[in-house]
Amino acid sequence: MKRPNIVVCLCDQLRAFEVGCYGHNVVRTPNIDALARGGVRFEVAVSNNPVCTPGRSCLLSGQYSRTCAGLLGNAPEEEAPGRTRPRFPDPTLPEVLRENGYRTALIGKWHVGAHPELLGFEEYVYPKVHHLNRNQVYFDAAGRARNVPGYAEDYNGQVFDEFLGRAGDGERPFFAFYNIATPHMPYFDVPPEYQHMYSAEDVELRGNMFVDEELPGNTPLHGVGRWDIYMWDYLAYQLKLNLSLPEGFTVRDLVARYYGMTTYTDYHVGRLMETLGRHGHGEDTIVVFTSDHGDMLGSHHRYGKAVLYEESIRIPLVFHWPAGLAPRSVNGQVASLVDLMPTLLSAAGLAPHGAVQGQDLMPVLSGERSELDRNRAFIETTNGQIGLRTLTGLRAVQLELAGSAEVEGTLLTVPPPGVKDERAMRFDLAADPLQLRNLVAEADDGRDELWEALSEWNRQTPWLERPLAAGAHC
Repeated sequence: MKRPNIVVCLCDQLRAFEVGCYGHNVVRTPNIDALARGGVRFEVAVSNNPVCTPGRSCLLSGQYSRTCAGLLGNAPEEEAPGRTRPRFPDPTLPEVLRENGYRTALIGKWHVGAHPELLGFEEYVYPKVHHLNRNQVYFDAAGRARNVPGYAEDYNGQVFDEFLGRAGDGERPFFAFYNIATPHMPYFDVPPEYQHMYSAEDVELRGNMFVDEELPGNTPLHGVGRWDIYMWDYLAYQLKLNLSLPEGFTVRDLVARYYGMTTYTDYHVGRLMETLGRHGHGEDTIVVFTSDHGDMLGSHHRYGKAVLYEESIRIPLVFHWPAGLAPRSVNGQVASLVDLMPTLLSAAGLAPHGAVQGQDLMPVLSGERSELDRNRAFIETTNGQIGLRTLTGLRAVQLELAGSAEVEGTLLTVPPPGVKDERAMRFDLAADPLQLRNLVAEADDGRDELWEALSEWNRQTPWLERPLAAGAHC
């Protein structure tokens, strides 16, 4: 029996809360919603490290970022990755699939560090700059660096179409790692109809967007949305344009742009599915749609990611496979990025190697089980800084528990010589989904087994034992 084709469609910085099938009433995401209606949607899915490089690394390796990379921040390479492999000591998802006859391709944003060939990609086309949505330079497997005018996502769709044309002979199944770089900033470098699709008046501010108990909806963006300001300035530098922030730009305007970028992302998901169908692969292909992490967008007066709040860690996750899965929603099992590798290998009839740390979700996807024995996800991040402070967390179905890890040394030389654990926060997400009441100082209420599980994970999960260079956050 022929193994299924696989497409992992990974977008960048899309949190679950702005997607229609996750309950948003304003943002239009008809293609993602259709994918969910025809597939299996996980209500609770999280990033194991809500930063770009480590989140992507967890997905590709099936391991936590400390194990597959030995660091918790972004890879330093901004241009073409090198031909050495200081990270990923064990076979990755594309490597295992390629060894078992799959044609493998990377399309779109990379931002992982090692060269795609080293991690198992037979074909690849990826951009030089991580966050520039038009007029990109692309690298490919033929050794070319080509200037591509126009919008990057349009070009990625063209490359995917061409790949399916070559892969459509039926002799080998294919695996495509298809990356959509939005809705990550810059928010101002996409077609105008998406930039201005939503107005500030359309925005539904989340109830945890407060500053001194007041919503920041009418406060200027300056000084709070630092990464967005940075990317705006960076874009101005790249395109030699005057792109200063508009007068009176507020967090509502920022969120409205994010809404538009989300609908722009949805358009390209629809284009991907149309291309699969046109090539005759709509039924026999497993399409996984997800994101590397979320975006705070002003919640708890924070922007970006790299914190253990829901807006940062919660991601959409849909498995669409008409030939193999009946449509349903999964509400009782927590899923995370490290689970994708063992799950997809299982769906292809392959076994993961022993170093994989994620778990196979197929019993839940198939409806055989409502939940697995391990029904929790572990998360770690640098708290948005390069330095000594890290956070580790555990996300259960209705509870989030976080501890802080104070590393006595540098996070960028591993393993760390010592870790001091202290409880930082605990939220009852059934009663307090907006995380407004930290219960960490209150009576234990009988849930200490989760703290013990987190502490044990922190003690037992190994770090890659080699020194690594510092990387910039982006």
